[in-house]
Amino acid sequence: MPIQVKKNLRSIHTPYEKKRFEPIGKDVIRMDRNESLFGQSAKVTEAIKTEFANLASYPENSAAVLRASIGNKVKADADQIIIGNGSYELLSLIATVYLEDGEECIVPVPSFIWYEKFTLEGNGKVVPVPLKDFKTDLEGMLKSITEKTKIIWIVNPNNPTGTVLTIEELNAFLKKVPKGVLVVIDEAYVEFSTRYDLDDSVELVNYYENVII
Repeated sequence: MPIQVKKNLRSIHTPYEKKRFEPIGKDVIRMDRNESLFGQSAKVTEAIKTEFANLASYPENSAAVLRASIGNKVKADADQIIIGNGSYELLSLIATVYLEDGEECIVPVPSFIWYEKFTLEGNGKVVPVPLKDFKTDLEGMLKSITEKTKIIWIVNPNNPTGTVLTIEELNAFLKKVPKGVLVVIDEAYVEFSTRYDLDDSVELVNYYENVII
C-alpha cells in the first residue's frame, strides 16, 4: 500500500486553486489575492536594497520594533502582537497550537475556506454553521457549542459576503461563549468597512482572555 497522508487531510479539496493562475482579462481585478494595485511602497524597495548586504545572516526574529509600532497604532501592548508571514500563517499556527485530536471548530459557511482546512490539518472536526441572511449566525454558533468545542472562527467583514458584525453584537456573543473556547476574529477586510472600528475591536482582547484578533 502506498504511503497515505493523514486521514483528516484526504477530504481537503481546493477547486479554485486550479484556476488561480489561469490568464484573466486586463480589466479584471482579483480581489481574492489581497494584492496592492499600486505595487509596494518606495520605502519598502529602499529597505530591501539596504538589507542586501545582510542576506546571509539570520534576521532579528522578535520583530520588536515592528510589534511596538503596530501596538502603538492599534493601542495595544507590543507583547500582545504576533508577527507572521501573512494572516494565513498566523491562522494555521492557532490551529496547530490549540487543537487536540477530535476537538471541534465552529465555522461559518460560506466563509474563508481555509478555516476548515486548518481545522482538519490539526486533526480537529469541522462544525459548519450556515450564514443567516448572508451574515454570520452568532446564535447558531452558540447553539453548536459542545464540550468538545475548542475554536470558533469568525471573519469580519465576512468573506465572501461582506456582511459586518458590530462590536455590540460581538460583545454580546462573547459574553455567552465559555472561557475554554477560543474565538478567533479575522479582520482581513476591516479597512473596507465603514461600520466597524479597529480600535474598538482591539478592546475585546483586553476584556476577554479567549479572544485572538
